[in-house]
Amino acid sequence: MIPSTDVMLLLSGWNTDGRTVRALLIAEDKMTICIIEGKISHLDNARVTIRNARDYMRVNLEGADFDYGDSREFGPEHENIYSDLMRAVLPSRIHFAIAVLKQEP
Repeated sequence: MIPSTDVMLLLSGWNTDGRTVRALLIAEDKMTICIIEGKISHLDNARVTIRNARDYMRVNLEGADFDYGDSREFGPEHENIYSDLMRAVLPSRIHFAIAVLKQEP
């Protein structure tokens, strides 16, 4: 488990540095999936917004359980592209994962 304060510090650092992230949401039934690659555009309390030129994802992380993961969770083709993967299980049982792009293009 990761304390939520550590997660917010990590996300805040990625936001401040303007790092590109990849995030996904998966329902407990593993049928509903939402994926976005972009930058953290807003971080307020336990809410994080990831935005790119076309879309955005806003997630309320309040009450979530956090843990570290492996970028291969995005698929084996992403193993060397992303790092520092953090996972969360939201109170609604939706799973959230976010990782930072290892190197900007």
